[in-house]
Amino acid sequence: MNNYKDEYEFLSDKIDKNESVNKLADDAYDNGLNREKVLSILQKLMIDGYIIVQDAPGIYQGQGSNGKMFLKKDAKLIREAIEAYKKQE
Repeated sequence: MNNYKDEYEFLSDKIDKNESVNKLADDAYDNGLNREKVLSILQKLMIDGYIIVQDAPGIYQGQGSNGKMFLKKDAKLIREAIEAYKKQE
């Protein structure tokens, strides 16, 4: 088990691991993080055009998705977006 400071750090580490949205959210929960916050951040990434998620309606409804996630932009750019989201809080 890794010790992540927050959901943003977790996603920065895991974003390019080719896992489903639900797997990421469940892994975050297993690491003591907020599953819903991870889903919210992933939803922002999807809305802003950084990722594509199969079965996207589930994530828009806050339910997650077992669909595969695809990066639309370079992982480094996505990590920068995640950091920017964190600063907006």
